[in-house]
Amino acid sequence: MTTKFKKITSLLTVSVMLFCTACQENPDTEIVVHKDMDKMISEAQATDESKVDIEEMKQFDSYVAEFSDESLGVSVKANAEVDIPQTDKLSVFRVKTKNFTQEDIDTVRTALFGDEQLYDGVKASIETKRDIEEHIANLRQTIKEIEAAGNEPSEEYMDYLSELEEDYENAPDEVNFEDYPSDG
Repeated sequence: MTTKFKKITSLLTVSVMLFCTACQENPDTEIVVHKDMDKMISEAQATDESKVDIEEMKQFDSYVAEFSDESLGVSVKANAEVDIPQTDKLSVFRVKTKNFTQEDIDTVRTALFGDEQLYDGVKASIETKRDIEEHIANLRQTIKEIEAAGNEPSEEYMDYLSELEEDYENAPDEVNFEDYPSDG
């Protein structure tokens, strides 16, 4: 496997894990229902007979499961190697949601892809003067038909015509896709 493929696969795996995780629909445990975080942490840290001994977990060397949700149209198949940590306690962290900033996105992109050039889909939709000429001709024909029917073309039609004429002035004669490198 190439390094890029591994990075993309890792990104997709993390995305699936983030988007497909969910809480129990109707929690029935007292500490979950009342959101008593301190009690939840103390329960997680407690070691009594009801807790699973880490030694018992070492018998599971893999995890295989299949989950699906018809309403969301999601089906997840898990087949993973299990790595039991060499510890007798596990940490509990409080988390909260956060909106992503452009800086966050750039940091993740750099961590996953470094300086590698990525495909920019916007470049595939660049219109040449010829393309815009066709739009202008079609719009002018529509305006003529409206006027021939004895109506006045709407302001939106006239504004759109002005936009197209301005776009025409700035459009390239042809698109050289070699100017937009992509590894895809």
